[in-house]
This record gives sequence, C-alpha cells and structure tokens, in this order.
Amino acid sequence: MNDLSATIQEIASASDEVATMVDRAADRGETGRKYAEEAIDAMDELEAQAETATDEIVALNEQMDEIGEIVELIDGIAEQTNTLALNASIEAARAGEAGSGFAVVADEVKTLAEETREATQEIDALIESVQSQTDESVDHIREMDDRVSDGLLTVEDALEELDAIVSAINEANSSVQEITNATDEQASSTQEVVSMVDELMQLSEDTADQSEEVAAAAQQQASAVTEVTATIQDLSQRASDLESLVADFTVDQTDIDVGDAGMGGHDHATDEQATADAEVVDETEPTDGDAAGE
Repeated sequence: MNDLSATIQEIASASDEVATMVDRAADRGETGRKYAEEAIDAMDELEAQAETATDEIVALNEQMDEIGEIVELIDGIAEQTNTLALNASIEAARAGEAGSGFAVVADEVKTLAEETREATQEIDALIESVQSQTDESVDHIREMDDRVSDGLLTVEDALEELDAIVSAINEANSSVQEITNATDEQASSTQEVVSMVDELMQLSEDTADQSEEVAAAAQQQASAVTEVTATIQDLSQRASDLESLVADFTVDQTDIDVGDAGMGGHDHATDEQATADAEVVDETEPTDGDAAGE
C-alpha cells in the first residue's frame, strides 16, 4: 500500500511537470502565432510594394516607348535633313562659284544631320537596353510577387494550423489540469487509505494477540471440560456400582423378612399393616383447612 501511495505521488508529480510543459508549449505557440501574424503583415506590405514597383516600372517602360517614338521621329528628321543637305550640295556644285558658300552650309547641315542620326541611334539603343532591363525587372518583380503570394498563403495556412495547435494545447492543458487535480485528490485519498490500513493492521495485530489469548483460554476450558466429563463418567460408574450393591442388599433384606414371618411373627406384621393403612387413609382425607380452601 505504501508502494501504491508512492506511485500515485510520482504520477501526481509527473502530471504537474506535464502541466508545466503544456503551459510553456501554449506560451510558445501563442508567441509563434504573433510572429506569424507579423510575417503576414510584412508580406502583405511587401506584396503591395512589389505591385507598386511593377506599376512604376510598367509606367517607365511606357514612357521609354514614347521616348523611343520621339527618337524615331528625330532620326527620321535627321535622315530627311541629311537627304536635303545632300541635294543642296548637288545644287551648289551645279551653281559653281556662286554656290560654293551654300555648299559649305549644306555640308555642315549634312554633318549635323549625320551626328543627330548617330545620337538618336545611340539613344534608341539605350532605350532598348533600358526597356529590356525594365522588362526583366517587371518579370522578376512579378515572379517575386507570385512567390510572396504563395508564401503568404503558406503562412496563413501555417497560422491556421498554429491556431489549431494552440487550441489543442489549451484543451490538453485543461485535461492535464483536471488529471492533476484528480491525481492530487487520489493521492490524498490514498494517503488516508494508507493511514486507515495501518490502523486496521494494528487492530488486526491486537485482535490476533487477543485471539491467541482466547484460544489459550478455550484450550484450558476444553481441558477442564474433558476432566469434568471424565469425573462424571467415573461418578456414573460408581453410582451404577452402588445401585447394584443396593439392589443386592434389598434382595437380602426381603429374604430376612420372609423368614421372620414363617417363624410366628404374623400377628406383629398384621398390626404393622393396619397401622400403615390407617396412615394412608389419614393422608388421603382432606383437612378442614383444605376443605375450606376448596
């Protein structure tokens, strides 16, 4: 019983430890839930920023397209200017000395047109490079946005699972607390039972001692009864023997009385018989007191 009490005490202690661990798990689960919510907020903000950056890059790409159109227009103007300058140079050559000054101007215009066209080509190349990079950036941002969206869904699912885990931990904590309380009550009850069993064991030991004393007294009484029985049997035998002797003595006395009667004592016996009959009559007749009572 003491081992049982010790075992229940160990169970109660283990239940307390489990309850403490469950409390810690619940606290950590709640902390993890807060972190998950913060992560969701941060990912929402990141997703919003990615969308904003995508929109800005798309707008920039559209502006680059417009710039490209302007550059194409400038390139067209430069090409036309170059053609006009070439025509002017031809006409100046036809004019001879009179067109020599005009030829110089035409050459300068042609040179400027060629430089402008080269610049527009460089600008167009830069625009194409920027547009290519912006397109890649848009693709990366959109890919990142998709990943953020997937991560957001994953975190939301994890948050739901974490909420379920925290709820389960809280329920387990309640169950463990109930078990702990029940175990404590059982431990207390077991301790009381142990005390009662100890008292019963002590009482049993006392009863056993008294039973041994009673058994010894009963043995003595049995011995005394045996002795009394033997004595009674002996007295009975002696009484039987005495009865036999008395019977023998009565027979002998009868023989003596008969002998006296034969020798002439008949009158005396007759007188004794008459006296005895009178006494019997006196005893059978009621007295005055008895008659009055009747």
